[in-house]
Amino acid sequence: MIRRPPRSTLSSSSAASDVYKRQDYRFTDSSKPQSIRLSDGTEVTPKVKVAADYRSMTVSYHFETPEVSCNCEITDVVFENQTIQMAAADATKTLKLDAKATATNCAVHEKNITYTYALIDAGTTKAVLEGDVLTVSAAGTAKVKVVAELNGKTAEKEMTVTVTSDKATEASKTELGNSVNNAKAIDKTQYTDDSVKGLEKAIANAETVLAKENASETEVAAAKKTLQKAIDALQKKDAVDKDKEEAQKTLKDTVAKADAVYAASQGQYTKESWDAFEKAYKAAKEAGADLDAAALKDLATALEKAQASLKIAITPNPNPTPDEKKLAAPTIKSVKASAAKAGVVVKVIVNAVEGADHYDIYRLSLIHISEPTRRTPISYAVFCLKKKNNTIEKTKKNVDRENYLSPDFDRQ
Repeated sequence: MIRRPPRSTLSSSSAASDVYKRQDYRFTDSSKPQSIRLSDGTEVTPKVKVAADYRSMTVSYHFETPEVSCNCEITDVVFENQTIQMAAADATKTLKLDAKATATNCAVHEKNITYTYALIDAGTTKAVLEGDVLTVSAAGTAKVKVVAELNGKTAEKEMTVTVTSDKATEASKTELGNSVNNAKAIDKTQYTDDSVKGLEKAIANAETVLAKENASETEVAAAKKTLQKAIDALQKKDAVDKDKEEAQKTLKDTVAKADAVYAASQGQYTKESWDAFEKAYKAAKEAGADLDAAALKDLATALEKAQASLKIAITPNPNPTPDEKKLAAPTIKSVKASAAKAGVVVKVIVNAVEGADHYDIYRLSLIHISEPTRRTPISYAVFCLKKKNNTIEKTKKNVDRENYLSPDFDRQ
């Protein structure tokens, strides 16, 4: 069976054939087929050729195929801007370029799109392009173009590669170097030793950063800031000496005032306040010559405060007077009222107070007692004059009525 060639071919015509062979049979004109059926079911008249030895016969058919035109088209190219971040220690950084294009379907070709990249402008990045790999070694921007090609049809697009780096630039290093030179040129004899030490330390730090091969921009900026701060902190010797002289005089006067107190020892003062005073006194007395004005002023202030805070200790009197020997007021244990011929008797029992020989009432209180025969309670004054088995008895009729009714009488 003869098969029809595929219709996607660009040829306007094509041929197909079958060969029949027989060893024990001779082909004759009557063996030639008048028509054949193609693989798609179409019947056609073939071209038949019998070999000279009549032992083979070739049946062929010539197909006429209409030409198919190509409609390949690239509709879109995606090639976005990109950013490369380089660390201070990075000598180079690479980026693999990856453009994407979209093409229409083609009846003739497969969508095999090829991409070609070109470096348009390296800028300050020192960029190098090899195939689809871009290598950069410095900060800046570079421009790259891609050309997408499909069967002779092309489309192109440019993109920008931005390279950032924390590696210190030559300009920033030069600026730091100039700052170091200016700092070294300062006449350090005019300034105090402590402030000069701070400057020298900042200069050494800046020189270390400058010598570092992969110093970062952050390190350079920090070194420059520290150096400037040390320069600003330089203190003239004259100004510092004057402040220190005044602080030394103030401390000397403060110590002189405390000498007599310290010489008298703790004596009448409490241990706690004396310990604080003694500590502040010794610290001020032993102040070193290397202390600055601020430290000397702090010592003087601490001593003045500790001396003003001394507290006199109170010594108990071994033979106290009755007024000094005051005991706690007794607490009432129980109260009971009962009727008697002499009147209503109120019995109060108090808790004994150690050391007391009698109890004095300095504040009267009213005890309200409800009697069965009365609708309203009656109030009785209760107090004591003598201690008797911790029991106090007092009848109603013995209460001074004038005091009881007096406005000054405490009716709690």
